[in-house]
Amino acid sequence: MGLFDFFRRPKPDSSSFFVRAQALIDVRDWRGAVEAFDAGLKLEPDNAGAWSGRSGCLCMLSRMREALDSYDRALSLSPAETHIWYDKGVALSRMRRDVEASRCYDQAISLDPKNGLAWAGKGASLRILGKAQEALVCLDAAFAMGAAGPAVLNEKAEALIALGREGEAWGIVEGVLEADPRQGAAWRMKGKLLEGKGNLSDALYSYGQALSLEPGDHEACRRIALGLVRRGNYAEALPYIQTALDADNNDAQLWSCRGLALTGTGEFPEAVRAYDKAIGLHPLDAEAWVNKGMCLSLRGSFENAIVCFEQAYKLDEGMILALFNKGLAEQRLGRLAEALASFAAFMERAPAALQDQVGQARDRIRAIQTGRA
Repeated sequence: MGLFDFFRRPKPDSSSFFVRAQALIDVRDWRGAVEAFDAGLKLEPDNAGAWSGRSGCLCMLSRMREALDSYDRALSLSPAETHIWYDKGVALSRMRRDVEASRCYDQAISLDPKNGLAWAGKGASLRILGKAQEALVCLDAAFAMGAAGPAVLNEKAEALIALGREGEAWGIVEGVLEADPRQGAAWRMKGKLLEGKGNLSDALYSYGQALSLEPGDHEACRRIALGLVRRGNYAEALPYIQTALDADNNDAQLWSCRGLALTGTGEFPEAVRAYDKAIGLHPLDAEAWVNKGMCLSLRGSFENAIVCFEQAYKLDEGMILALFNKGLAEQRLGRLAEALASFAAFMERAPAALQDQVGQARDRIRAIQTGRA
């Protein structure tokens, strides 16, 4: 081949890059597929399908903002493509932007009213938004249109639980597991139902089954973490807490849970930092303020602990334990008149479930008044 023959060789067109992108998708090389789409789109920037395919690959790489931009480009070129609206809705659901996701599913349904997946997606978004009854209508529609897979059934079970119809939810979950015991989402749902019945041990087993079947099930991991802390298995809980936080670093409840676990293992400075993170994310969480105060008390930082207890009670006057713990800290500082007032206020408001602490407060008042404090 001569020199001029080389320059006469045909240049690759966009389709060759798109074919390569599909081949890379088939072997789950998402990064390579994005690069191939990018090369093809430089030659054919108005290809809506390619923009959509690129979006899916970006989602697999968790590059969600780029994926949304890519979906928007696809929709600007082809606004009547049902599957692009649906896929964008799925991406928004994954980002917990459920109001926007629901609108995308609505667009998909308006284009194809018999799209069961879009009805299912809308139902899932509505459930998360606290609209369980509307969600159930959508999920029943999805089921009627053939979208009757385990994921849809589990969403329906979630909606039924939210409506207080646990018996029906049990029937769905048991049916799914009887048909296929390797359905991780159904095991997670079973765990949730068991936990609601107060059966924490069996719930943790079910969550463990879910996680073994689907190692990426962050909700199962999260529920194991919370359950282990509730059971007092603090050291065992910490790895699960960390894994769950790696998936969602802005989960205030998990940070508070980490604070409890670290307090339980005696790692007080780290526990305080965890509570600070939880409070930074959710400053109105009175329970986190109380738990931080108790941790500070264990460190001997009673002045700072009192500030936390006061803030907790200011946020939620139902957080009666804040008064009891405030009294303990004031007593340790020798501020006996303030301690007496805190214990008295606690005793006046304490419910029957806190009678043990009422007895302790009464004993401490008596000790202060007789000079034995």
